[in-house]
Amino acid sequence: MSTDKDKNKSSEQVKLSRTVAHALRHAPEIYGLKLDEFGWVDLTQLIHALKNKDQHWSNISTEDLIQIVDSREKQRFELNGTQIRAIYGHSFTAPINYPSAHPPPLLYHGTTAIFAKAIMETGLLPMQRQYVHLSDDRETATAVALRRTSNPVILRIDAAAANRDGIRFYKGNDRVWLTSEVDSQYIVLDVII
Repeated sequence: MSTDKDKNKSSEQVKLSRTVAHALRHAPEIYGLKLDEFGWVDLTQLIHALKNKDQHWSNISTEDLIQIVDSREKQRFELNGTQIRAIYGHSFTAPINYPSAHPPPLLYHGTTAIFAKAIMETGLLPMQRQYVHLSDDRETATAVALRRTSNPVILRIDAAAANRDGIRFYKGNDRVWLTSEVDSQYIVLDVII
């Protein structure tokens, strides 16, 4: 049975995760952070930035950051020794570089019916993000789309053909793949839920 203390701790972890996402994905300059070309920053710099930005985080520790990296269901952050980064979802203009990887044969993208029609005509574009986000299974794509609509449309991407034709893919985490764009010729309407 969960206690009020457990709920408060969980609520604090969610707040910390959102704050770290804001700092590493969307506005590092507001926090005085300079990410390297792969999006990495020293843990100590991030802790210092969080403490300076908001008194609420005055007691934040390395262990707190490690805990949000390890405990979050969606792998949003990654640790590399003494550094941390957001794995994907960056909206600021400085490009984050990833090593290219061979994708699985099929990838999926969850969206709304209105956007699906436009995507089928123009292809998938990153919009306000640096990369198009794709899922390696329908379930994850559906979960993403359900954040925006109760009737998601799932698009199937022929990633193998796109990759053969020169489109580069990057592994965001175990379920998320990234690419700069996907031409409509590689996209098929898979499921309307």
